[in-house]
Amino acid sequence: MTNHRDTEPQRIRASVSLCLCVFQTFEYGVRCEDMPNLPPSGSWSGYYIYGDAGEKHRMRLRLSFSSKGSISGMGDDDIAPFTIRGFFDASACCAHWTKAYIGMHTVEYRGWYDGRSICGNWTLVFVTGGFWIWPDTVGSEEQVHVEIEQPAETV
Repeated sequence: MTNHRDTEPQRIRASVSLCLCVFQTFEYGVRCEDMPNLPPSGSWSGYYIYGDAGEKHRMRLRLSFSSKGSISGMGDDDIAPFTIRGFFDASACCAHWTKAYIGMHTVEYRGWYDGRSICGNWTLVFVTGGFWIWPDTVGSEEQVHVEIEQPAETV
């Protein structure tokens, strides 16, 4: 089995501790083909951090994932309301989107879907950090942490 840490180190360096969901998914041998085709559309919650540690900045999102791979939505965080436009690559379990603050700047996000949450990195010019979001149907952050510590069932 390919070790994800060896194949994608630059993309996830800033959020290694944050993205245990991705590592555990690969360590348990769960493949993208074994997961639902798309993350669920609807209400999502989560946070972003500056760098690789620090204070969690909460965000709430309303996301739509289309069968053609587009991601759209809106949300708000401690900076301002924002819109989301991007793409989900189901073959790689990878999401990439632009978070555009209304009348302000944009931030690029790239993360991996493990069947339960999306985590990865965000970039704004020369600043970067990690993020982690999950559907509200999963529950609270504590429930998400407990959930990802268990292996995902393979089909």
